[in-house]
Amino acid sequence: MGFLDDITRNVKNDLSWKAARGASEGVSKGVSKVFQGNKKTKCPKCRKDISPEEKFCQNCGEKLVLTCPKCSAEFPAGTKFCAKCGSPLN
Repeated sequence: MGFLDDITRNVKNDLSWKAARGASEGVSKGVSKVFQGNKKTKCPKCRKDISPEEKFCQNCGEKLVLTCPKCSAEFPAGTKFCAKCGSPLN
């Protein structure tokens, strides 16, 4: 039974890793959609229209982009962890 337990454990670990990787890729795709194109979005603080390339709201000054301190990837304000390297974003 030890051999079958090892195989079962390895399959479970492999499936968990694939699920985590898929979730990470989904987050990365979602983040890239926020920054693509010239669609207007709303400031999370004052709800005024903003362009995706803006790093600060022109109406209230809210910071709109967070930069990962480890890998320098950019994410929308409110993101807690880097989708590329997993570092916390402050």
